[in-house]
Amino acid sequence: LGLHNARRLVPSLVQMGARHAQYGVKPEHLEILGQALLVALHEVLGDTFTNDVLLAWSVVYSFIAASMIAGIEATTSLAKISSAITHGGAEAFPEEFVDEAQSESTLPTLLTAPYTGAWLRCTDQESR
Repeated sequence: LGLHNARRLVPSLVQMGARHAQYGVKPEHLEILGQALLVALHEVLGDTFTNDVLLAWSVVYSFIAASMIAGIEATTSLAKISSAITHGGAEAFPEEFVDEAQSESTLPTLLTAPYTGAWLRCTDQESR
C-alpha cells in the first residue's frame, strides 16, 4: 500500500480518518499536525531540508490529510443524521446541519463522501 496505488490507499486513509473522528480528531487538528511535521523535518534535516523536500512532504501530507478529512467529515455527518433520526426524525436535525446541507459547497461533499461502513451497519440493524 503506497502512493503508487492510490486506489487502495485512499479508502484506507478515509477509514483511518473515520476512526480518528471517533477519538475526537477534527480537520483543523490535521493542519496543526502537518505544520508540526514540517517544523520537525526542518529541525532534523537541517541544510538538507531544501525547497524540493519541503514541497514533496507538503504534497504527500496534503494528500494524506485530505483523505483523512473526508473520513472525519463523513463520520461527523453520519453521526448527525443518526442522532436526528434517533431523536425525532427530520425535525430534529440541528439547524446548522440543515443550513450546511442546503449550501452548494456542502451538499456535494456529503453526497460523494467516501463510504465508511457506518451507514450500512445502521441500516442493516434497522432492517432486522
